Amino acid sequence: MEETTETTSSSSVQPQASLEAFEMKERRAPNFTQQDCVLLCEVMGSPCHLDEKITNHAYLKQRFRSNVTSLTKKLVWKEVAVSYNASSIVPRKSTDLDKKWNNMILVNKNHFHDYKRKISQTGNSTSVPQLSLLTIAVIDVIGPGPSLDGIFGGGDTTLLGTQG
Repeated sequence: MEETTETTSSSSVQPQASLEAFEMKERRAPNFTQQDCVLLCEVMGSPCHLDEKITNHAYLKQRFRSNVTSLTKKLVWKEVAVSYNASSIVPRKSTDLDKKWNNMILVNKNHFHDYKRKISQTGNSTSVPQLSLLTIAVIDVIGPGPSLDGIFGGGDTTLLGTQG
């Protein structure tokens, strides 16, 4: 009879311990506001502390250089977090900022390319949407990307072969 009371009491302790562990867990940070995202753009566009000639974003994108390693990139992300948290209401970890920045690049680059495609189309130009403040801020930091417009002042070389 004693054995059954011991197993019953130990099973009642189990849910209590898991409840305490759940309460000790970190709370989820609030979502990034548009102001937070613009602040992140400003920090990523500011000069890198390891190389003042380029921005934080440009330093983190670099590859194939002996002085750019995963360790130095982690240091840059920590500096980005310090700069961001100095101006932000909600403190963020460097890993959260890294994930948000990469997501912002992906989303806003697509918005920018859709915008460029729509303004180059012929026809009803009144349906062209405006770029958001955030998209403009991200594109200012990362640059417009490769252009598909061709060479300025260039001509069609296929015509040269037929004129001969």
